Amino acid sequence: MDEPHFSSEFLQKYEIHGKVGEGGMGMVYKAVHKSLERSTAIKVIHASSFDDEKAIANFLGEAQLCAKLSHPNIVKVYEASIEGGNPYIAFEYIEGITLAQKIRDAGTLPMKEAIEICIQVLAGLSMAHEYGVVHRDIKPENILIDTEEDQAKIADFGIAKPSSAKARKSKDWVLVGTPAYMSPEQAWGDEATERSDLYSAAAVLFEMLAGQPPFTGNTMQLVSQKMNSDAPSVKNFRPEVPDRFCEILEGGLTRQPEDRYDDAEWFANKLKKAKSFLDKWIAEDRGERPRSRAMSVARMSTSSMTQVPPEASNPSTPATPPPTLAENIARMIQPALNREWWATHGILVLCVILAVGMLGAFMIVILRSLAQG
Repeated sequence: MDEPHFSSEFLQKYEIHGKVGEGGMGMVYKAVHKSLERSTAIKVIHASSFDDEKAIANFLGEAQLCAKLSHPNIVKVYEASIEGGNPYIAFEYIEGITLAQKIRDAGTLPMKEAIEICIQVLAGLSMAHEYGVVHRDIKPENILIDTEEDQAKIADFGIAKPSSAKARKSKDWVLVGTPAYMSPEQAWGDEATERSDLYSAAAVLFEMLAGQPPFTGNTMQLVSQKMNSDAPSVKNFRPEVPDRFCEILEGGLTRQPEDRYDDAEWFANKLKKAKSFLDKWIAEDRGERPRSRAMSVARMSTSSMTQVPPEASNPSTPATPPPTLAENIARMIQPALNREWWATHGILVLCVILAVGMLGAFMIVILRSLAQG
């Protein structure tokens, strides 16, 4: 695409500070809105990217719809119009890098960091879906990492459109989105829905953990795999990922949309639970028994009290001291410190407490009656 020619009227409104990105459809410039003194990114899209004037009008209408979205995890769209015959979008300028750059630099991300980024993406999608907007192209290149606020922000709603519930479905067999991340139904040529965005978000999470998307290859290979094969387990690429987390991720990567999570909030809540229990699940997969903090403190205190001086020990046959009273007590109460134990046994414990209380009250009444008699 040739460098666009900005009119004098446009330059009276915006001060252009240079090009910061370029893609197949257009270029992105950093600018400052003069009257508002606001840093802005301006994406100029070549008119040849659209079939006709109606397509341009639809694009501008969709951009204006996206301008209504206001969420910490969505790049704010300020305005959309036409400059020099080319449509453009002015949106929030973010100091940071794309998630794609972050993955390239790191290879794979720590599990908790990857989960947190996906939770934030799902939070933004949840809000967009409430307004009836489907992104249709969630991928690492369209997720910005704001280094100042340490937040993930969804960008480039350039091909976003109202959801199928609010727009006529069209099946024209034209791929809309990026093959490596698009849902199977998009690969088939069906209209993208909110659950299509959930699939793409799950594919991005898969790449953050595995270093590559679930499927790789050229466009035709990707389309065939999406339509005919289930996504592989992320454990094939990263063995330390817990089995229970793999099940949650697979719930977002199912081929049939109706088998996925109902909405972005449900998927996000699953990931929040996974992040909370991740260390426990990893320990369980390793065959370890995670110890509570109270148990660890008890072991440290009792081991220091019963430590045998080096000169009194036999290095050839080191003796293992028997468990102390404190250790035995800590071992007994450990299950009661586990929230999952309470979820399973809490009602039974409550019933026992009530029964003991009633029995005690009954005994007191009998003793008082005997004393008065």
